[in-house]
Amino acid sequence: MLKPHKQPEIRHDSRSEHRLASNPREMAFLRAWQEQQKLSHTLQWLLCVSSDQQDQERDLTQVEAHCAATLMQWLGSPVGFSFLEDALKRCGMKAVKNESTERGWQ
Repeated sequence: MLKPHKQPEIRHDSRSEHRLASNPREMAFLRAWQEQQKLSHTLQWLLCVSSDQQDQERDLTQVEAHCAATLMQWLGSPVGFSFLEDALKRCGMKAVKNESTERGWQ
């Protein structure tokens, strides 16, 4: 378990947010990532915790947070989603569109 540490406030916003208005799937991926970071600080744990998972070695940087958020948004883009579909195919799985939602990919 992480010991309490006061991390400077980090924004998990993407460098490509200008694309969100016309790309609802990208928005869904980015917002899901942002919500995940509020709940569990996944990125901080992945990048900043010592190998024994007891101590935070350093603070997460804003550049790292921007990079991760941009990557998460990219996964919702046509190219990024194609990458996900290929990776799922290699695992014997596939993405299936949910017809019950208004836009499908929510």
